[in-house]
Amino acid sequence: MIVDWAISKALDAGFEVARRHLATYGKVASSKGEFEQAISTHQNEVQRWFEQINFSDLTSPKDTYRVYVNLNVFLIPKSLQVNCDESLQAAPLNEILNQSNEHLVLTGHPGAGKTTSMKYICHRMVTEEKFLPELKFPLVVRLRDAYIRSSQSHQTDSVILSRIWDIFNLSLKLTNHRKTGDSNVAEPILEEDILLGFLEELSPLIIIDGFDELTSHKKREVAINEIRTITRQLRKARVILTSRTGEFPYKIDNAKTFEISPLSQCQIEEFANKWLEDKNESDNFCAKIAESPYADTTIRPLTLAHLCALYIRINDIPPKPKTVYRKIVQLLLEEWDEQRSVKRETKHVDFTTDRKFDFLTELAFELTVHSSGSTFSKGKLKRTYRKICENYDLTSKGVKDVFGEGRVH
Repeated sequence: MIVDWAISKALDAGFEVARRHLATYGKVASSKGEFEQAISTHQNEVQRWFEQINFSDLTSPKDTYRVYVNLNVFLIPKSLQVNCDESLQAAPLNEILNQSNEHLVLTGHPGAGKTTSMKYICHRMVTEEKFLPELKFPLVVRLRDAYIRSSQSHQTDSVILSRIWDIFNLSLKLTNHRKTGDSNVAEPILEEDILLGFLEELSPLIIIDGFDELTSHKKREVAINEIRTITRQLRKARVILTSRTGEFPYKIDNAKTFEISPLSQCQIEEFANKWLEDKNESDNFCAKIAESPYADTTIRPLTLAHLCALYIRINDIPPKPKTVYRKIVQLLLEEWDEQRSVKRETKHVDFTTDRKFDFLTELAFELTVHSSGSTFSKGKLKRTYRKICENYDLTSKGVKDVFGEGRVH
C-alpha cells in the first residue's frame, strides 16, 4: 500500500509542527521517507487484520465485507436506563459515523460485534473514497497487544501513545532540555506534544480496540488518561474506542458513548443469508432456530456466527438445548478470550470457569423460577446473587466485583 499525496503533504505539516515544538532543543531524527514507510507498513498490517473473520468452529475464514451486517446502536446506553420499561432509541452505526465528527466510545456485551464493526469500518475507509472523506487512513491500536514503554532517559507509563509512537517509528534527537520557567519539561511531555501534532495533521481515524482487554487496573488508568488527552486535543483526527459494556464506567470529554443493540429478526435473517450464501439454506436455518428453545441466543453476532458455522458443518442445528447453552456460556466465559490470546486479571482466583458455569446455572434457575419475565432489575440480580454467593465462596459484598469483571454478562 503506497502512502498517497494527501498523507505526504500532511507529513510536511507535521514536521513543521514538530520543528516549532522542538525549537532549539533538538529535532525529529526520523526522516520523512522512514515515516512514510512506517505508515505504509501499518496500513498493510491493518488490511490483513480487517480482511477476514476466523474462529475455531469455522472450516475456513469468512471475508469481513461479505458477511458483515450493519449493526444498530442505542443512542443512550442501557447502563443509563432508568428502569426496564424505558424505551431506548437506536440508529444504524453507519449513520452515527457519517452524521457526527465527534469522538466515539462504542460499548457492547461479549460477542456484540465491536471488533468486527471496526474491521468493517477500516475496509470501507480503504476501499470507498466517499466514506469518511475527511479522514486520511485508519490507525489501529489493539489494546491486547499494547505494552508499557520505557525510554532510556526516564521511566514512564504509557499504553496507547507509546504504541502509536512505535507504529510511526518515530525518534527524537535532543540537544538541550527545554525549560518552562524554572522547570525542565520532561522528554515524555515533549514526545506527547510531537506525536499529537503529527496526529492532528495526518487526520487518521484512530481505532482503539478492546479497552476491556487491558490486563491490569494500572494499565487501564494509564490508558484512560491518555484517551482523555487525545480526545481533548485532537480536532481533525477522530477516535473510536471499543470496550465491553460492563468494563467501561468512564466519562470521556468530547466523546459520545453508544452501545450496540441486539440483532433484530431482520438482521438475523440477513446475517444467516450472508454466512450460509444460499437463500434456501438460510431460510431453513432461520426456521429451525425460531423453533428451537435457544432462539434468544441468536441476538448476538458471535453466538449466531457459531451456530451458522455448526450448521455449515453438520447441515443442521444442534438438537439438544443443553449442548447449545453450554457451548455459548463456555464461549463467553473463556473460549473466545482463549482464541484471541486474551488474559484477564481476576480478584477471584478460585472462581474457575467450571465454577462460574455452575454459578450462572444456579443464578439463571433462581431468576427464572422466582420471576415472571426474562428481564431482571439490578436490585433483583443483586438479591439473587446474595442468596447463592456463599455456595461459591463469594462474599455478599462482592457482587460489584463479580459482575464487573466482564466475564459474567
